Amino acid sequence: MSNNDNSPHLNSEDFVIESNVANWIADQKRLKNNGANSIPLPVKNMAIIKKNGDILNRIEINTGMDFNKIQQILISDPIDCVVKPGYKYINVLCFTDKPIPIILPYVYINDESNKLSDWLFVNNFQVEAQHKIENFQQI
Repeated sequence: MSNNDNSPHLNSEDFVIESNVANWIADQKRLKNNGANSIPLPVKNMAIIKKNGDILNRIEINTGMDFNKIQQILISDPIDCVVKPGYKYINVLCFTDKPIPIILPYVYINDESNKLSDWLFVNNFQVEAQHKIENFQQI
């Protein structure tokens, strides 16, 4: 192989990001194979914030959707986010009255006090929708 080749080369951080994207796509394929499609929405920002003593998992999404229409939230099992040591990666599935759920990637610091039960979704109009997962079940 010559030094002049123009093929793209991934450094280890890029490779991990690509792997996380591959996991996200794999979750979408798994849903589709089980007879369910999903709509991926682009995430602009994510953070953990404290509000009234609660830990909120905040996701700012590049859409005008009204996230108050969410009726159910499912999350995937967490995996290590190698790009950010001490962080975890999950997929968040949001169900509305529409037949196809929304899928969002989420990276968060691995902290036992964050039970991933409280969520704050923000759309392009800065409209916030807060949701709480009351119980978790293994699927």
